[in-house]
Amino acid sequence: MNQAAQALHAKRVTLHFGVSDLQPFLRDQKWGRWTGNGEWGAKAWLGQPLLRWTLADLTDPDRTKRTYEILKRFLALARRELGLLSFGQSSILEWETNNLESISSRSFSMKGGNEDLASLAERLTPCLRAILMRAIMMPGDAGNSLSISLLAFCAALRDHGVDLDPDNLFAKLFVAVKQKAHTGSSPAATSSGIINSDRTSQAKVLQSLLDFTSAVRELSTEMVA
Repeated sequence: MNQAAQALHAKRVTLHFGVSDLQPFLRDQKWGRWTGNGEWGAKAWLGQPLLRWTLADLTDPDRTKRTYEILKRFLALARRELGLLSFGQSSILEWETNNLESISSRSFSMKGGNEDLASLAERLTPCLRAILMRAIMMPGDAGNSLSISLLAFCAALRDHGVDLDPDNLFAKLFVAVKQKAHTGSSPAATSSGIINSDRTSQAKVLQSLLDFTSAVRELSTEMVA
């Protein structure tokens, strides 16, 4: 239903139980999920039932356990789908009746524009901060390329008016941790060496990101001063 509304900009969607006789969108799909229905309308098919049981099944402990496992798996994917919809994305859910192993999900479509960049970045901030913290705290230089790429990503967003780290706390933490790990070197030389050693791998991993080398060098100089 959500895919139909997103793809066709439908103002109304008619739902049908069961499967359709439409051609599938993807090669390994068994049937098409939705189609247009007049002006600004769409039709969507819900698919076959997830579960089917009889009264006798209610007293069967094995069947009860299996039903629980199926619902647990499916509802987890359904909850994830609600989160994806808030980002303008949707997935294809596949299942067969009473078949736990048949339940699967994969990315299908997405939409969006520049107008909601700030809102999107704000919702992603806790996750990005968590990843950056773990990258910074990796032993030795293991997390350097990831840390620098994420800091560069933050810098790029800042250029577009979205500041995930107004006080530059993560850049300062990154430099401080690396200075402590490389005792014996001057602070400026240490951070400069760290950045230079990872510039090649950083470019290979995320060529589209801004070069964060100069920003970290300036920060290191500021901290020394």
